[in-house]
Amino acid sequence: MYGLLGAMLHAGGEGTDSRYIDADVGSAQLLERALNYFETKFYDSDLSIKRMATDLNVSTRQLQRAFLSMNTTPTDYLVQKRLALACQSLKHRQTAMCKPLISTIAYNCGFNDLSYFNRLFRSTFGCTPTQYANSTDVEDT
Repeated sequence: MYGLLGAMLHAGGEGTDSRYIDADVGSAQLLERALNYFETKFYDSDLSIKRMATDLNVSTRQLQRAFLSMNTTPTDYLVQKRLALACQSLKHRQTAMCKPLISTIAYNCGFNDLSYFNRLFRSTFGCTPTQYANSTDVEDT
């Protein structure tokens, strides 16, 4: 994949400086490592971008630049990943034998502040997590 990306970038211009190609490939590799890292650690409420950069042996600025190709920041990506898991958990909440509390879902998704989770959820989806869970129940029946 990286060889193909490098070849495409190199073919894009005869006068292209190979340092830029190497930087683009390196950024793509870092992005892939960062996405894999998020897959295994995003639910950890103690996860910070600084800790992630340290674990990946890069600077926070390098990590931010890697996410530019996705038009996002590492922090925004992390929040969206956590919110996606929260939505999935809220959808399954109604069919579960033991219905977890909204706070439990928030904490399991990596949010350590329930009021922040509720504000963020409302601003993102236009409803509270409880309203979302109840509307999901109505739509599924």
